[in-house]
Amino acid sequence: MRAHETLSDIRNMGFGGWLVYATDRTLGKLLRGKGGFHVLKFYLQPVPAARLVPERPNDPVVVAEIDRTAVAEAAFDRPVGAIPQRFDDGSVCIAALKQGELLGFMWLQHGVLRERIVRCRMHAVPASRVEWDYDFFIEPRYRLGRLFARLWDAAAEHLRDRNVEATLSWVHLANRASAKAHARLGARPIGWAAFLSVLGHQFMISSMRPRIAWSRPGQTVDLYVDATETLDRPV
Repeated sequence: MRAHETLSDIRNMGFGGWLVYATDRTLGKLLRGKGGFHVLKFYLQPVPAARLVPERPNDPVVVAEIDRTAVAEAAFDRPVGAIPQRFDDGSVCIAALKQGELLGFMWLQHGVLRERIVRCRMHAVPASRVEWDYDFFIEPRYRLGRLFARLWDAAAEHLRDRNVEATLSWVHLANRASAKAHARLGARPIGWAAFLSVLGHQFMISSMRPRIAWSRPGQTVDLYVDATETLDRPV
């Protein structure tokens, strides 16, 4: 049974993704939660010039930017304090609401994205042309409908108003489904970063600046995700 589960995981994650996942779990067990291993791939996704789906009059689902008072923090099902911190950092939440119920959401961040999974401040470069998109979520019962495209349409409208050309995002190497979804939207891979954490010490190696970095317990590393070359390269 265990071998069957492992083979299923390898099919879903790819061998490289499964190896990262297995290493992370093993370190976590051996070091009692004080170790981990993550490999992130970065993508650049152009902001579409036109809507992905047409608007429907009298649609009961409203998709728009919301402020921190629109939805209770608990509705996002994220760690306590994470949502207020996002708003404090200047993140923009694009949400889908139906009679006050939160059906889906995504977040946009200008400049620096503070990560929780790894201790890292991720800088979007060039900040005048790209912004981060992160934490895209849709309630399972709505995933086969138009909501995915509607969230992106609302986000794209916001980004076009700011003259932003593309968004940056990261995908865990083990999340093959998300990588395929990014590819379907025209996203292009632009780099990667691997983070090894042992007893609070974190070692990073990346295809981007600063390439190699080490941080002591409690310290945070800065990573510069530069999309300039890909932005200027013809598709």
